Amino acid sequence: MVGLLLGRVKMYLLSAAAIVAAFAMAYMKGRRDEDEKHEYEDAEAYRDTRRRIDEATGFSDADSARQFLRDRQSK
Repeated sequence: MVGLLLGRVKMYLLSAAAIVAAFAMAYMKGRRDEDEKHEYEDAEAYRDTRRRIDEATGFSDADSARQFLRDRQSK
């Protein structure tokens, strides 16, 4: 009788552990997917910024660059 009761308790505990493990795996997969999404968005932002930097026109001399910075600061 006691052996039958312990067998059932063990079965219920294993079932509960399997359910908890399934929820934990789903949670970790969701976190990993979210991290991958953020990495992709960061890479896109870097790519766009890098493209704008590469397309920006440079200044031919230091005086025009200083004047640009003064004008930008006064706005």
